[in-house]
Amino acid sequence: MNMNELNKLPDYISVDECRHYFQDVLRSFEEKKIEKREFLEIVIELTDRQCRTYEILEEKTRKQLDRYICKLWNTENYDDVDCITYIVANIGLEETFEKIMFSLENDKNMNDDILQEIKEFVEESEGDISNPYRFLQL
Repeated sequence: MNMNELNKLPDYISVDECRHYFQDVLRSFEEKKIEKREFLEIVIELTDRQCRTYEILEEKTRKQLDRYICKLWNTENYDDVDCITYIVANIGLEETFEKIMFSLENDKNMNDDILQEIKEFVEESEGDISNPYRFLQL
């Protein structure tokens, strides 16, 4: 999958279609058919579509995505931090969230803008990203 293919998709797709497209982009990234930047851009677009289903992404795909995103986490690039925190919050990537929390507590050389972005993300998440729809529940 690439951005051209993604741009042809409608804004609303089914849960099964989301899972299929997430699997496809993970495979493309693993096979090095796309670079990190394009991978993150596609995942953000798919995350938006997944959010519109109001269902949590299927566990196997979510865990696989979590492993890849966790490996991409770095505190040296503001755009990466911004993209990854968005994905983590809206898909509920727990392993990556733990890595983010570890960085916040242990990375003493972090750029102030990046540090602020991470602190805002953690504050907004209230320490729990397992269910991105928890605020919708009554």
